[in-house]
Amino acid sequence: MTIAHGTRTAVGNTVARAITDAAAERLGWSATASYVELCAPLFADVVAACELPADGPVVAVPLLLSVGVHVRQDLPGAVRDAGRDDVVLGGALGPDPLLAAAQADRLRGAGARPGQPVVLVAAGSSDPDALADLDAAAGHLAHAWGAPVRVATLTGLGPRVEQVVRRGTRCRRTCWRPDTSTAGSPRWHRRRAQWWWRT
Repeated sequence: MTIAHGTRTAVGNTVARAITDAAAERLGWSATASYVELCAPLFADVVAACELPADGPVVAVPLLLSVGVHVRQDLPGAVRDAGRDDVVLGGALGPDPLLAAAQADRLRGAGARPGQPVVLVAAGSSDPDALADLDAAAGHLAHAWGAPVRVATLTGLGPRVEQVVRRGTRCRRTCWRPDTSTAGSPRWHRRRAQWWWRT
């Protein structure tokens, strides 16, 4: 099964299900998409009710891009509360060079030119180790993009976008990275990003 954060924006939940279906098809496994909150089915409910497959333990993969409270506490807590010893819980998907390569592709597709500086914007987390993950993600993206990458967060720890991108700076919102390990509405994050990126 996979575990996405969950959002009130339906398209975000649809993307999580599509990723899950694609992974299941490639691996030849059955798979279920679940969510931390804001969308059903909740991971806590699925892990409590799922049956052990005949060929081994249940594998649960968070569709979260960095470490944070959900990865460290909430998901292991749900497994523990369900009394399961047959669930293998994976770690966050990132930081990873493959994610950075995908981000670089998105930048090029949005019209950014290689060599332009980039601000990597995350929703943010209260977990200090999440900042280390964001710095590592920025390093991967800088390598893939070939230009400096700075980090900003919308909530939690870390510098805010307004501290990284000054008002009056002529720039364009071509790519930003929602950190799905934290709560909140992606739509709200998009509105915040658009507000700070205006020229």
